[in-house]
Amino acid sequence: MKKKILKNSLMSFMLVCVILLSTASPVFAAWGLPVSVDIKVDDNQTQTLYGYTVEGYDFYSLDDIAYILKGSSKKFDIQKNSDGSIELLKNTDFSEVDYTLCTSGVIRTGDVSFITKSYTIDARKIIYSIAVVDGEIYMRLSDVFQIF
Repeated sequence: MKKKILKNSLMSFMLVCVILLSTASPVFAAWGLPVSVDIKVDDNQTQTLYGYTVEGYDFYSLDDIAYILKGSSKKFDIQKNSDGSIELLKNTDFSEVDYTLCTSGVIRTGDVSFITKSYTIDARKIIYSIAVVDGEIYMRLSDVFQIF
C-alpha cells in the first residue's frame, strides 16, 4: 500500500515537473523582451521608440534613433564604411531611403552578440559595447545621448 502511494506521488510530481518545464522553456529562450520609451524630439513633439531589454539593459536600434531625431537639433546620420567602422555624422539628417521605423516590439529568441565597436564622431573615436541582432546595431539610449 505504501509503495503504491509513493509510486503515485512520484508519478504526479514528475508530471507536474514536465508540464512546468515544457511551458517555461520558451520564456527562458527569449533574450529580447519588448520595451518602449517616449522621446521628446522637439519642444512640442514626442515620439515612441521601441526596443528590447537584454540582460537588464534597454537597447534600441541605432537606425530608429537616427530616424526619430531626423530634422531635430540632435539629428545625426550613420555612415557604415567598407572596413566595418561606423561614423556618426552630427547635424546631418538620417539619409537611409525608404527606412521603416519599428512600430512595436515582439519577443525575440535566438542569438544576440555583444561586441565592442568604435565610432568616429567629429574625428573623435569612441568605443561602446553594443548588441548586434540580424546585422542591426542596438545601443543603450544613455550611450547614444552621451555622444551628443
